[in-house]
Amino acid sequence: IKLNGGSVSDDKIVIKTQKPVAVRYEKCYEGLKRSENVEVNQILTSEMEVEFEGVGVIARHSRPKPKDREYIAEVDIYLDGELERSIPMPYNRRRWEDSFFMKFDLAEGKHTLKFVIKNPDKDYPLQIDNLWVFEKE
Repeated sequence: IKLNGGSVSDDKIVIKTQKPVAVRYEKCYEGLKRSENVEVNQILTSEMEVEFEGVGVIARHSRPKPKDREYIAEVDIYLDGELERSIPMPYNRRRWEDSFFMKFDLAEGKHTLKFVIKNPDKDYPLQIDNLWVFEKE
């Protein structure tokens, strides 16, 4: 508090305030617009393929209520037949991400995403909800 111009006494603390300043504008997905929402809504039990047409994609998923033990699904994601990445997908709510895969700057046209779960557990279903597909503006 003192280092920033405020003061501290036995019965009073004074905090120096600052005038708000607007932050620089940052546009998400510049040059792209969301073109389609591909509904999947399937439980990933072993592997699954989903086709889309565009220059970018975000894959989203959900899980049911938490269970009593830790479980981390291990999923390989292939884009057009090539392994794009292997990701851990924790079941723990604090480490959960709704959007688990993003890829932009794809060639315009049709593409295929393939999800392969390497350690399925029937007590911990992993649902692929949808793909947000992008095209150029």
